[in-house]
Amino acid sequence: MKSKIFLFVFFIGITSAFSQTIDEKFVVGKWKVKKAIVTKNGENPEIMELLDGFQKATYIFNANHTFEFSTASKSKMIKQLANVFKKNEWYFDAKKKHLRVGHNDDNYSNIIFHIKIEDKKIIFTIEDTFIEMVMKKVK
Repeated sequence: MKSKIFLFVFFIGITSAFSQTIDEKFVVGKWKVKKAIVTKNGENPEIMELLDGFQKATYIFNANHTFEFSTASKSKMIKQLANVFKKNEWYFDAKKKHLRVGHNDDNYSNIIFHIKIEDKKIIFTIEDTFIEMVMKKVK
């Protein structure tokens, strides 16, 4: 019985040691999209235009909490969003695992990413769009 308890505690310890913690330090850096999908309303042309633009984008979350967004998309809608994102800041809500982009006076509400790690994949889901992006941190 003691050996089963020991193995259980050992397994929990090893699992915790290899899991990543989603926190501010984790978020800081330059991110690219590996794969993006629409989980709902995929037939909506506006959502598909957003998907294309977000999939071709680079997201930079600087240590000083400034946010940079660039995309290779030529979409008019994405270009408008890129203008909205200029001079934005980011805030990480540790309890909800939300990454909010905008300004303090608007509660960082220009775009909200829900972050999770699933099957060793880092996934950012964009609130209200049903766009789910598998992300990769680049140096």
